[in-house]
Amino acid sequence: MDATKTLSPAPTVKTRTRLTRRGRQVRAVALALLLAAVITAAISFGTQAFAGDDGPIEITKVQVQPGDTLWGIAQLSAPRHDVRDAVAEIRRANHLSDGMVHPGEELIIPAHLLDA
Repeated sequence: MDATKTLSPAPTVKTRTRLTRRGRQVRAVALALLLAAVITAAISFGTQAFAGDDGPIEITKVQVQPGDTLWGIAQLSAPRHDVRDAVAEIRRANHLSDGMVHPGEELIIPAHLLDA
């Protein structure tokens, strides 16, 4: 006769985790530090947004004329810069996917290209 017995797993008892007094203190300090970090970050990023707000920003725009190219506009607008860099900056400032410009279109010329 086979005398093997099948054992069933012990029933699980659900209990609520209890924190000791020290555990509650550690949790409170951790939450306070997290709150302080969030407030510091919010203040830091908020002041950086207004750091350069000294007044109105001067914007230079050029209206594209018939026969104009982006390369030609870059040469005239930024004579002291490498034309390839000027074209790239103008494209970025105007969100142009390619180098095509059309008569009547207004292009923003970045101020740092004009100042040099």
